[in-house]
Amino acid sequence: MPDVFQPLYRVHDLDRSQRGATGLDLSTLAKLDRGILDSALFADKAIYRTEVQEIFGSSWLFLGHEDQVQNPGDWVRSRMGNQSIIVVRNADGELHGFINTCRHAGYRLCPDDRGSATRFQCELHGWTYDLDGRFVAMAGYGQAFSSILNKDDWGLIALAGLAQYRGLLFGIFNPPVESFEDFVAETRPTLDVLAALAEDVDLTSVVYKWNVHTNWKVAAEHLGRDDLLLFPNVSFSQDSRILHVWHPINHLSTEVWAYVLAADATEQEKLDLIARDEQLRHAIASVYGAIPKTRAIASDRQRAFYETWTVRMAASTENDQ
Repeated sequence: MPDVFQPLYRVHDLDRSQRGATGLDLSTLAKLDRGILDSALFADKAIYRTEVQEIFGSSWLFLGHEDQVQNPGDWVRSRMGNQSIIVVRNADGELHGFINTCRHAGYRLCPDDRGSATRFQCELHGWTYDLDGRFVAMAGYGQAFSSILNKDDWGLIALAGLAQYRGLLFGIFNPPVESFEDFVAETRPTLDVLAALAEDVDLTSVVYKWNVHTNWKVAAEHLGRDDLLLFPNVSFSQDSRILHVWHPINHLSTEVWAYVLAADATEQEKLDLIARDEQLRHAIASVYGAIPKTRAIASDRQRAFYETWTVRMAASTENDQ
């Protein structure tokens, strides 16, 4: 990649010296032995930046379902952490995942939720990419740029990994520390439940989306006794039949995507399920309250969430030393 182009969103191009040391003392943030959580967990920018790099940057994250991209040329817009992602099926039927950003000026490539195409063309200056992410055309390329701009260097930024389990799609930004096979082995019971439910619903229909002014963990950690979790940010309510994906936008804002996995539910029935969903109600209610200096861990599910969070964050602080 040319030195003049070093985008911040290309997580897997940033080595640890570029990311900077975290300087976080995890023992003061999540005091699991005393059941106390410090308010900085939900409001501190440095913690959020570390989470983006070390948790969201190195986890297998849910992208959607292969039914959303059934045919060659089909694409769907998803999210991973705070990044917009395109998942597309190419002419040979293979799936690819790319960051949804034109390499020229960083403009959003696909503003719509889904579609079908033979190529992707940026609306700003016409940079064009094929379904394999290769940069193939731009206005005036032959006259002005062919001698200085190598097309092979300017394709879309691909995910380091894209994989599926029983139709469920997952991506990862950085070369994985945990293989997809290990991820599946660890989470198979939850994946099997979600995959079975997805077989009976139309996942090509609407995905409900909201922006909530609260930290992503406030919602993701709020699990009922029978709810399911795919760490870090996917939860499923057995009561409302809603699969939530809690996308961190910044340290105080979350974009939640909701898939209603209720077979044969009408639109009104889906809205009724959303209205009674406890995690959504909790996330929205938290917007209106001040963040206390400390919070008590209220359940074993919440404790388990922060045990995993601490392990993942601890790996980053150990590598900084």
